Amino acid sequence: MGAPLVLLHGTHGRRDRWFRPESAFAEHARALGFGLLHPSEPFLWSGRVGGLFGLTPGDPGDPRDDRGRLEWANEGRHLTYYCAAFRPGEEVSLVAHSHSGNLAVLAIAYGRLKVRHLVTVSTPIRADMAPWYEIAHGAISGRWFHVYGDFWKDWWQKFGELGDLHLGWQREMTYAHLNLYARGHGHSSVLRDGTAFAELGLWDALAT
Repeated sequence: MGAPLVLLHGTHGRRDRWFRPESAFAEHARALGFGLLHPSEPFLWSGRVGGLFGLTPGDPGDPRDDRGRLEWANEGRHLTYYCAAFRPGEEVSLVAHSHSGNLAVLAIAYGRLKVRHLVTVSTPIRADMAPWYEIAHGAISGRWFHVYGDFWKDWWQKFGELGDLHLGWQREMTYAHLNLYARGHGHSSVLRDGTAFAELGLWDALAT
């Protein structure tokens, strides 16, 4: 059902369970007929913050720009290699928590990762990432869904936006095709067991 799923943990999230094949979230997906890109080896990245103090990932119009070798850009390349190793040339759908949404965007924007649908959950929205958001929006063959929780329950998303040196917080992703408000949820509870995804209509959307 739909493209294979790749579940991406967030910053300092390598020890989280939701993205692992044995998690309640992954089991919910399989029960609905979804397959993980790899049934036993999830994608792991460093989980380091990256993108601090307004350092942008480089000029999207200049592939020689070495600023692209920042944490998220490098991990985005690793994500591309991971997907190519198991399903070369095929589309995947990504569910990305927190800052992994930004590394997913860079993987898409650099033009090598083929993505049908992208779901970013509580991803900090960065002004310095706007050029890559725009490119990723146009490169996804399906739709980009951005999920955000209650303002007072998700401090991590707000803290993650401070690194671009712009004041203020943005909850909705301008470049997403659809923004979804998960009432009552904080930074990661949407991913607890898949129920919230069902309530938001995301499983139905990912099945297309």
